[in-house]
Amino acid sequence: MTAAVQPRDEPAYISLLKPSLVGQLYSWGYLCLFVLGFTGNISSLLTFTRPTLRSVSTGLLFIILASSDTIFLLVSIIDFLDFGLAIPLVSYVNYTILCRVRLFTASMTQICSAWVLVVISLDRWIRTRFPYKSSVICTQKKALLAVAIILILDIGIHAVMLTPLVGTIYPGVALLACGPATWDYLYFYYITWTVIQVFINCLVPVIVMLFFLIDMFIRIRAQKRNAGQQIEVQSRGRISNPAVRRNNRLQTQLFVMMLSSIAIFLATNLPVAVYRTVFPRQVLNIPITEYSSVAKLSAIFQVIWSVNYTINFYIHCLTSTLFRREFRKCFGSLCRSRDTQVTPVTFITVR
Repeated sequence: MTAAVQPRDEPAYISLLKPSLVGQLYSWGYLCLFVLGFTGNISSLLTFTRPTLRSVSTGLLFIILASSDTIFLLVSIIDFLDFGLAIPLVSYVNYTILCRVRLFTASMTQICSAWVLVVISLDRWIRTRFPYKSSVICTQKKALLAVAIILILDIGIHAVMLTPLVGTIYPGVALLACGPATWDYLYFYYITWTVIQVFINCLVPVIVMLFFLIDMFIRIRAQKRNAGQQIEVQSRGRISNPAVRRNNRLQTQLFVMMLSSIAIFLATNLPVAVYRTVFPRQVLNIPITEYSSVAKLSAIFQVIWSVNYTINFYIHCLTSTLFRREFRKCFGSLCRSRDTQVTPVTFITVR
């Protein structure tokens, strides 16, 4: 088993690196996140597959976003078992392979979710900026193509995590269970790579999404302020068409859902991004006896970050009347399908 650090008195060091608060956060905190997250993400998948929502590219992108969030929660089960319940996974599986799969999948889904949200923002921006061309530009095929490009780049960026450069350090210890397997890769992994991840996973998506949001708000205000008589006549013509009116309501509700998802992303990712720019230097420079405080703070931020992959469904229910209505229809159809199961009937022929 390859390790970047091998202290002489390993049990003594391990006891310092496993504060009780970290175990409680990874056990009870993750347990709550799993209950809320899996329930919410599955409900989102069922709701967005309704004909009304899946018929537009934004609904399809929300399905992909919920799928990515679910995969992140699935790989977080490893942290829950390893750091929360303190199950010695090293005794049951090849821990080095587990480390590589864990880091690769978690990092990949984080960036995938962030950039799918960027594509959702782009989709809404195009519909606001170019309303008459949006039906040609914002199609489901082009949305899938954009996601495919993101996945290809995402896998290429994180492929190094599946190589022998990543391995086991201290099994069962949060922050140090997995990491660089060689001294040459140590500095790049904790300093350079962490900063790159912060930019790709948080700062750049935030800047792009804020640009789209600000431009959309400016565009909407300008349309309302500069609406003249000709625009009013055209608006009356569109409003008189029930199909157009329903489509306008649908686009408005999807915009609200996008706005709420971006708000959750900003609230959970920006504090973590600031911390992660400082955290690597702490890991490499602080004495081992002070490592407990760093582990506690990092576990708190990890739980906060994981909230981003958990509560989108509940925020959508609170902010969108359309989403609530479609969810009720989906839940009602599931209940009716269960109740309408035909019970086999045996016919007795009387002679």
